[in-house]
Amino acid sequence: MKHLTSKESFTQMFQIAMMPARKSLDTDALWASNKNLPAEMRTAFQIAARTGRAMPRVSKFDEMNTALGQAITSFLRDQQSVGSATEVLARDLDRLLAESIVDPIK
Repeated sequence: MKHLTSKESFTQMFQIAMMPARKSLDTDALWASNKNLPAEMRTAFQIAARTGRAMPRVSKFDEMNTALGQAITSFLRDQQSVGSATEVLARDLDRLLAESIVDPIK
């Protein structure tokens, strides 16, 4: 446990895009210094660390989750190919996301 909450452990986890085990080790300077991650991912991790939410609030989350379940069910039951189910899912998720209110801060 001592190792997992150390700065060294955080630095190692940080290199593979894992959240820190201790909030006190999560600093903007450390996130900004990690050039292994795209800037958008660093920002997303910073927001997640600050808010305690790994994902932003999405008003149509339940509908998106239902669409995902339907896509998985359709190819597991051999009703659609994985490719076809994925295409339908991508269209559905894009539409639902466009219709959603997304709040990454809360």
